Amino acid sequence: MLAKIPLKFILTIFVSALAIFFTRVLFFDFANYDDNVYVTENEFIKTFTLENLRYIFTHQFHGHFFPITLLSYSIEHFFFGLNPGVFHLTNIVFHLLSTLLVYYFLTYLGFNFWQSLFGAAVFSIHPMQLESVVWIGARNNMLFGFFFLASLLTYTLYVKQPSNKSKLVFAFLLFLFACLSKSVSVVLPVILLIIDWFENRKLKFSVFLEKIPFFIISAIIAYIASYAANQWGSVEPIAQKFSLDQRPFLISYPIVVYLTKFIAPVFLKINYPNPEVINGLLPPTYYFSLLGLLLVLGVMVWGYLKNYKVLVFGLLFFLINIGLYLKVFFSTNVMLAERYVYLAYLGPIVVLLWLTNKVIKNKGYLFSLFGIWLLLLGTLSQLRMNVWKNGEELFSDLIGNNQERSASYLYRGVDLYQKGKYDEALLDLNKAVQLDSTKATVYNARGFLFMLRKENNLAEIDFKKALSIDSTYGFAYFNLGNIYGAKNDLETAKKYFTKFLLFEPNNEEAYFKLGNIAASVENYEEALTNYSQAIKLKPTFMEAFMNRGSVYFTLEEKALACSDWIMANKLGNEDALIRIRKYCN
Repeated sequence: MLAKIPLKFILTIFVSALAIFFTRVLFFDFANYDDNVYVTENEFIKTFTLENLRYIFTHQFHGHFFPITLLSYSIEHFFFGLNPGVFHLTNIVFHLLSTLLVYYFLTYLGFNFWQSLFGAAVFSIHPMQLESVVWIGARNNMLFGFFFLASLLTYTLYVKQPSNKSKLVFAFLLFLFACLSKSVSVVLPVILLIIDWFENRKLKFSVFLEKIPFFIISAIIAYIASYAANQWGSVEPIAQKFSLDQRPFLISYPIVVYLTKFIAPVFLKINYPNPEVINGLLPPTYYFSLLGLLLVLGVMVWGYLKNYKVLVFGLLFFLINIGLYLKVFFSTNVMLAERYVYLAYLGPIVVLLWLTNKVIKNKGYLFSLFGIWLLLLGTLSQLRMNVWKNGEELFSDLIGNNQERSASYLYRGVDLYQKGKYDEALLDLNKAVQLDSTKATVYNARGFLFMLRKENNLAEIDFKKALSIDSTYGFAYFNLGNIYGAKNDLETAKKYFTKFLLFEPNNEEAYFKLGNIAASVENYEEALTNYSQAIKLKPTFMEAFMNRGSVYFTLEEKALACSDWIMANKLGNEDALIRIRKYCN
């Protein structure tokens, strides 16, 4: 009966079912776990201008270089503003497109329609994929996954028809888009060489020559990404944290955990911290994990010797795609993350499907077993989705899974005070200080909450405590500037804002505050300089236009004053219209 149903119709039903599966995500809020950094508080995506486009394509952003990702946020904001449903919808659409590409790639590897459909379903609804799909801040995964797979599939078409060079060019352009979405795409040229091996292409000079543009782009993007991460301080040499003899276990542990969670995705977390080293020893599970890695490598060698190309391809695809996340040369603040395997999980799916052909003979039993497993995956994913409903749910999950870590309470405390829940936030931030009193960020966050509660004396104590821990923590200087500004101690406020700019030289708010201080003491030239710098850094800074216009008017430069007020009015300041009507006609 099923054989008579058109395959395209079944695919349409399949994608529609997946769309329904993710529907409730459209009603989720921003999580404020990098969503604030990349979207809600990111001025570079809020104004769709040539200047902002130039910036996102030429600068690193918080340790990353992903201009296509930032561009996607900017386009959404331009048309829909800060509507979280739209941002979630974009993630879901790209995930569904990638799921279709996974289906087509599995058919390319030789799996039949139903096997490929099953593999695509696992890719789409697996609980380990949720973080990438449901988290707006993980948009780079959605974009890089789509462009990476599209480039890979286009290259397979080229290999089938090498005379058609346009397909190779198109594959290269898609690869470029993938790299500009997320830098881990740089591994694609290696995957392309494995496709050549899979297709029995002779690895002669011309085969390597056609890959040269791919490897050049890989080298450039890899350099830019490492430079950005080092500039931001998001990575550090592995030798600073772990000894040489510990590294094999640090490499094997995440590989084994990822493969284990592929089969049994339980005890999931949004943060898997680095291990604690006690008396020079890692936790025992790290040492046992090396056996798991040796087993994986042994299976891969056995598969190569037996000419089981699909098996070898699946394992290589997995290892290569997570290779850049492993602690080989550099270390980050986490041991592993669910989003790291978004594309890499295609590898275990290939291995699993290969096993269905080569090992398991009872297809009826297999159908039932896989059906139950897929149902369990879907159920676990639906339950796990609740964690990403909003920041409060997310950080509560983080607290539950990270056994009383200071950062978890810090995250939830900040989320709570942003929602106006000051008393609950104070409980969390007090707990964060209690668990770790050596972090400047914790004191700064609690000080900011005290400011919101109008308890400036307590706020001042916390900001100064933050600076006593870390004298380079710039935002504590900015907050102290606000404290002294509120006291009308303008000289001290100016000192702190100026100090802040040594650490954050492109902060428009600090220049605006300095402009206000200068204007209040009638130092108008300095005020104009600071307001102009604030506007240069943020061309939509309505208040800066308004205040600079007032200074120009005081200096009897009416034309310049009116020009600034007109701009302020265009940006939404209604008071500016009153001044325009009174003074500019």
